[in-house]
Amino acid sequence: RSRGLGDVYKRQAGRRPAPKPLGEEMEFFRQHNEILFRKLEEKMLDLETANRQLKISEERYRLSFENVMDIIFLIDADFNISSISPSLEKILGYRPADYIGRPVYDFIKVLTPESFEQAIDNMKSVLRGEGPRETLYRCVTAYGDIRYGEVSGSPILRDGKIIGIIVIAHDVTDRKKAEERLQESEQRYRGIFENAIEGIYQTTPAGAYISVNPAFAEMHGYREAELLGAALGLVAPDDPTARLEFREIKQLRRLHYETRHRRRDGSDLAVEVMRDLVTDLRGDPVGLVTICQEITQRK
Repeated sequence: RSRGLGDVYKRQAGRRPAPKPLGEEMEFFRQHNEILFRKLEEKMLDLETANRQLKISEERYRLSFENVMDIIFLIDADFNISSISPSLEKILGYRPADYIGRPVYDFIKVLTPESFEQAIDNMKSVLRGEGPRETLYRCVTAYGDIRYGEVSGSPILRDGKIIGIIVIAHDVTDRKKAEERLQESEQRYRGIFENAIEGIYQTTPAGAYISVNPAFAEMHGYREAELLGAALGLVAPDDPTARLEFREIKQLRRLHYETRHRRRDGSDLAVEVMRDLVTDLRGDPVGLVTICQEITQRK
């Protein structure tokens, strides 16, 4: 039995591969190392490229952040201001360094009380995940002036969790003041229109009434609502301009003449008419405005 096992061991030993020469093993390791070093070098180059691109991106973000015309805030989930763009000082006169790291409640003097209360409510809503909010705020500058900001806040997410808010405030003071001036002008015009003793009305290019004042309606025995949308010929069948094309009136621009109007009861009245074009902001004509005064007694 011992001889039988010995023969088996000899046969198995005879089937084992012969060891490779040392030179072949060294060449194998050399080639393997070259491949590893080449891959490592490629990884290092990729990393260097990625870092370079990241630095370029960070520099672009920094330049944009520092030179942006809007005011940008970054606020964390604890309502602390982590960053403010330098435009805060340019627009409102406050130094960003005085607020960075401070709670947003220190910003109370920058907004009017109503706007500050609205801002806090909006930020709480954003942190609750209720979506971005855009609101018009009244801001108080460091010099005591009032400026208007159109402000929107959006959540900052990390791993699906809201960790803060990015707030962008766009200065719309010039637009808001222009709107206020326009509104004041419209109110003054409305006051003149409603209280004038002369009849005033506005018509489309086709000659339909689009607005009439109380004096004009009373002068002709109608209610204002009855005239709106009616044709000019309803009260002015003999008006010479009723037979003119709109392009002809555009060429005449301002018209001043006497004519006869018809009251609701069928009686006539003599009127003196002054008519002019109404244009839009581009200067294109969109209709006619007319002032008429009854001159029956004078005639």
